[in-house]
Amino acid sequence: MNADLKQAVPRKAPARSKQQLKRAAISHMRSLAKRPQRIRSIFQHPQFRYAA
Repeated sequence: MNADLKQAVPRKAPARSKQQLKRAAISHMRSLAKRPQRIRSIFQHPQFRYAA
């Protein structure tokens, strides 16, 4: 999920402050929460199965 977050946040308008960066990260995590299949697919990857 960390890589997913790091790829998604810079695609939006650049954060000019810590608060804007936090808002962008929370926004992305909320959008992920609405897509449980995406979360499942992350943990089905062979490299991350140990965490599931």
